[in-house]
Amino acid sequence: MRTLFLTLSLAATSAAQPVAAASDAGPAGVYEVVALRRASDVASGPGDAAADMALGRRARFGGNAEWIDGTTCKAWSLEPLADPALSADDPNLSDIELAPAGIADARENRSLRLMCDGRELTTLLQVDARVLVVPSASGSTNLVLERTPDARETAALQARLKAQGLLENATDGVMDAATRRALALYADDLGAAFAFERGVATENLLAALSQPMVDDDTLKIVVSGPISAHFRGAREQLAPLEYEVEELRFEFKGDAAKYVYKPAGTLHFSDWFFDVFSHDGSFVLLPQGHYGPYHVVRVQHLKDYLRGAREPDEIVGGRSGDNGAARVHGDAKWLSDTAFSYTTTCCGETTEHRHSIRFLDYRPKRTPDTVFDYRPALSLDAVSLPAFAAESMVELAAEMERLIAAARANPGKFEHGNIALGANPQEYVPSDAELLAARFGDAFVGLLNTMEASQIKASWTPPQEAGRTLIYHRFIYRHVDVMGSGRFFYASPPIPTVLELKPHGN
Repeated sequence: MRTLFLTLSLAATSAAQPVAAASDAGPAGVYEVVALRRASDVASGPGDAAADMALGRRARFGGNAEWIDGTTCKAWSLEPLADPALSADDPNLSDIELAPAGIADARENRSLRLMCDGRELTTLLQVDARVLVVPSASGSTNLVLERTPDARETAALQARLKAQGLLENATDGVMDAATRRALALYADDLGAAFAFERGVATENLLAALSQPMVDDDTLKIVVSGPISAHFRGAREQLAPLEYEVEELRFEFKGDAAKYVYKPAGTLHFSDWFFDVFSHDGSFVLLPQGHYGPYHVVRVQHLKDYLRGAREPDEIVGGRSGDNGAARVHGDAKWLSDTAFSYTTTCCGETTEHRHSIRFLDYRPKRTPDTVFDYRPALSLDAVSLPAFAAESMVELAAEMERLIAAARANPGKFEHGNIALGANPQEYVPSDAELLAARFGDAFVGLLNTMEASQIKASWTPPQEAGRTLIYHRFIYRHVDVMGSGRFFYASPPIPTVLELKPHGN
């Protein structure tokens, strides 16, 4: 009986035809299992022996396809999957999902089903042209396959890692454990959640590594949206990078200036940390001195704060202990969008603190969300709509038909939504004409719901009016409060609604 080590994959794609074996859209060449990563969303348990055995095995995609369990397919194809099975946000895959740093994003993140001689063999995530990810049969381990560079490419890669101060070995063209570790350290510099033991050469990592260094003193750049934090200092071989920071400056997209951060007190080498941005990028956490405190600054206030024109939004820590002795502050890290932790140490005792950001100016919205919340400017047009009255049924129906026709002629569209601000991945943005038709239709339905059948019959003139069936699109509105950013309103996709206007109450 054939044993398959792998199953399922992640990252949804739009519906498409199966990818032919020779297509550039799918994997091509030889891929090797170069790393094993524990799936963080699966409960811990015994080791995955089958996955461990897969390390070093190879898959080939060419005229035939050969999978890592030894299965060979004479006729093979790749089909897209609609539903993701794993989360690309898993921190144990963070080095594989590195965003580009000032360059084009090479990530594809396509879920594919590998068909072998008419049967499904396995599923896989194609991160980019170089890297595939597949979960083990138990689901507890993710196997990472890489299209390993040849000796000449590996030697060039080693030379760049050596120039970064991450690799001591000669550039011998062998992708050994030291080179893998250096790749992992570089991914950590680029923002991976951890410095893994075995690094993976993704397209984004290689592209970043091939870029000229910003300068010899740049140790690490942490990017959050349009803001980048540049940590500078003198790099030492194999020393913790945080210990080498001597200066922090911020850069803002579209602004050529470089804003140097000036702490209020003295920072020792052990006081710096790279986790300065909250998880959603709304806040920045900045150390002020060896004995605290920390400043919390909303990102929209950061530029003024760095100029000295604004105070921090919150000051946390910095208080002396019960005996009056100053306490060393350290180990600061964000826990969520609005909470972080840090420790204070004095007199042989270390205490962990957790702090949640206060929002003194926040007021919850207690009224229903309406079209005028979603698009306030629409109220200027809405005042011209006719009044709703039973005796104006025919005129109202004619106006409704006009508005429906205008909405059809000027439809809205789906756009990519800002998930960090509470939007869906695809947000529908209605046109003004659609919103007016929806508002008018909802009001018309409200009028009909208050009328008896006899009133509806009497309202139609002339008597021979046969009535009408109208279909309009209505919308449901919602709001999301994003602390530190504001309140955002969203509309649902169009909801087809039938409006029956029968003069005889049928």
